[in-house]
Amino acid sequence: ARYGRKDEIRHVAELLKQRGHFITSSWVEEPYPPSVKLSELPPAVLSQIAKNDIEEILNSEALIFFAEDPEESFPRGGRHVEFGIALSHDIPCFVVGPKETIFTYLCPCFDRIEDLPVLGKEE
Repeated sequence: ARYGRKDEIRHVAELLKQRGHFITSSWVEEPYPPSVKLSELPPAVLSQIAKNDIEEILNSEALIFFAEDPEESFPRGGRHVEFGIALSHDIPCFVVGPKETIFTYLCPCFDRIEDLPVLGKEE
């Protein structure tokens, strides 16, 4: 998801944990506010975050990509790189939201996070 959705995604991570899933993605726990700009962080910190992200993706069994309206513009796009890394390593990807790019057509897509099979109704 884009960094601006950090608080929402932290909640999703908690739901997944409650369902017994292990979350490798640590960005939701970073000490920076959802509105932080890249220019506000030192280059060494940004490089380390990128390295951590790659390692976490490669240690994942699946990736959930939170898509945005393709008609809207968002200045950053690290989530697209992360999605591409997962796709290129045959890590199953699930899209939540609109089909944002041609690559989202390669994956199962869901309108809402609640529609993901791993978050289906509890028994």
